[in-house]
Amino acid sequence: TDMRSADVFAKASQCYREVQDFDKSVAMLDSAVACFDSLAVKSYAPYILTRALVNATANKYRNAVYDYIRYENIMGGTLGAEFYYLRAQSELGAKMYAQALNDFDTAIYLDPQNPVYYIEKGLLCYRVKYSDEGIRVLSEAEALAPTSPDVHYLLGRLYMQKGENEKAVPYLRKAAELGHPDAEAVIGQTDK
Repeated sequence: TDMRSADVFAKASQCYREVQDFDKSVAMLDSAVACFDSLAVKSYAPYILTRALVNATANKYRNAVYDYIRYENIMGGTLGAEFYYLRAQSELGAKMYAQALNDFDTAIYLDPQNPVYYIEKGLLCYRVKYSDEGIRVLSEAEALAPTSPDVHYLLGRLYMQKGENEKAVPYLRKAAELGHPDAEAVIGQTDK
């Protein structure tokens, strides 16, 4: 019909998202992108970003990462810290840990006052056993968010991972004091 347009497909995609039919939502966004001339790439960039978000919501992390990369290439230059944080989350889901570490670094560089980026990177460092890097980044987070139970808990866990239980205990006690639900149980493991 003469109603065929990127906006109509984008609205249809939003309707499918509301009923959590993510495959059809992505298909509608594919159709939205297909409405544009291939030379008008900046015009369809918002649809690429939306498709990345839908793919991430649908746990199709590799597809989401592909769309985030495509969006970054279309827009050129450095995007905001939240963009790199969102892409890192999809990279985590896709088990693309090296890329996620790089994107957390970029997010931290662009917004050095946001402790969430430090905590997320510290958690990933714990998962991939980069204890020294995790301790470094979480020490910076501690300066930004001294009352965050997660910062203290992760610092304690990273010191335990290194086998330095005597350094871990004060952080775990502080995390328990601040209300972290797992800290008390982990303190008992430091004696073993």
